[in-house]
Amino acid sequence: MKKITALILACLMLLISFAACSGEKSGTNDRPDADTQYSDNKGQSAQNSVFPTVDNEEEYELYHEIFFDKKGGDYENKEAEKTGTFATLYDEFNKVKRYYVWGYGDDKDSDWQWELKVGDTSNLPKNGSLVSVTGTFEKSEDALDGYWFTEPEITVKTAYEGKTYDIDMSVMSATLERVQIANIQSFKEEFEDKSVAVYGRLASENLIAHPYNEESWQQHFFTDEKLPKEGTMVLVTGVFSEGVIKEAVVTEASQY
Repeated sequence: MKKITALILACLMLLISFAACSGEKSGTNDRPDADTQYSDNKGQSAQNSVFPTVDNEEEYELYHEIFFDKKGGDYENKEAEKTGTFATLYDEFNKVKRYYVWGYGDDKDSDWQWELKVGDTSNLPKNGSLVSVTGTFEKSEDALDGYWFTEPEITVKTAYEGKTYDIDMSVMSATLERVQIANIQSFKEEFEDKSVAVYGRLASENLIAHPYNEESWQQHFFTDEKLPKEGTMVLVTGVFSEGVIKEAVVTEASQY
C-alpha cells in the first residue's frame, strides 16, 4: 500500500467507508447477470433523457462480502461479467480518470460499483450507458478500493442519449457522487469552469445533498430560479466556479 497522507487516504477510502456507514454493498460475481433486473425509466428530466439502470441484490451482497468480510481473495484472478451503468470519476488526488460499472441492490439507497482498469480510452461508452463488462478481478494498490477488473471488454447494451457534461454526476451512484464531490471541493482550480450535473435532494435554499443521507455530501449552487420545496429530488446543472455551481438550472427529477 502506498504511503500517503491521512487526508488523501481518507478520500481514497470513501467508497468503502460510506458504504459501511450507510449499509451499502456491491458485488463481484463469477455467475454472470444473476437475478439482474433492468429499468429504462430512471433519470428523466428536462436536461437529461432516461438512462437505464440495473437492480441486482446479489451484486450488492457480494460486494459487501468482498470488502467488509475480507473475502476478496476468494475471487482474485477470476473472470466475471458485470452489467450496469457506465460512469467516469475524475480522481484529482491521483491525477487519473477512473471508470466504473454500477447498479443498485433492492433499494435505491443501496448501490454497488466496480472499478475497471481501462487501457484504450479511445472508444469508451458515453457515461450513463447500460453496459456489459467482462474482465478479470484483480487486487491492485492502484485501484481506489483495492480491486478492479482488468482487460475489460465493454459491450454497450443501451447507449445513453442525454446531454453531455464535463463532470456528469447525474449518471453516477450516490457513492460515486460523494467521491467526486470530495475531489472537486479539494481541487477547486482543477475543475474551474467545468460544466457539471449533480443529482440529489434539495437540502435547503441553494444546497443539494445526497438523496438519502444529507451528512454524506453537500454541494452549494447559485440560481435565480424559483426552487421546489425542500426535500425534493432534483437535478442541478451549471458551471463549477470557486467551489459552487453557478448559472444553475434546477429540475425536479427521480433518478433513484
